[in-house]
Amino acid sequence: MTIQDPIAALIAFLEADAPIVALVGTRIYGAESRVTEADNQPRYMLVVRTTGGIAQGYVDMMVPRVDFECYGATPLQAFTLYLALHEALKNLSRDVHNSTLLHLANQTAGPAQTRDEDTHWPLVWSSWNVWVGEASAT
Repeated sequence: MTIQDPIAALIAFLEADAPIVALVGTRIYGAESRVTEADNQPRYMLVVRTTGGIAQGYVDMMVPRVDFECYGATPLQAFTLYLALHEALKNLSRDVHNSTLLHLANQTAGPAQTRDEDTHWPLVWSSWNVWVGEASAT
């Protein structure tokens, strides 16, 4: 069995969400933003990364804790993107994305309005546990 990539599945899920795409276009990144984004920021952008998780033992499922950083040109824009993200993840139900079965997401912390430590771009951070099937769903 090859374990599936929860970040790739979440990105595929978010890229299919019309309200999020209306804000960020294709600027949804795993782990960190592209270096080329620096010349165009600040603007709407979403960064998704794992930061821990819950052990599941013998069940073929993982529950990573996933941090989402919602960027915008202003603090208000960053919060607007967070609200779209919150709506999408709150409504995530058992479905296959990028050959990976996503079951549900539960917010564990946030939202926290802040600025990126290095760039000072406005962002809203939130953390979610996401239930993900380990086996390929195709």
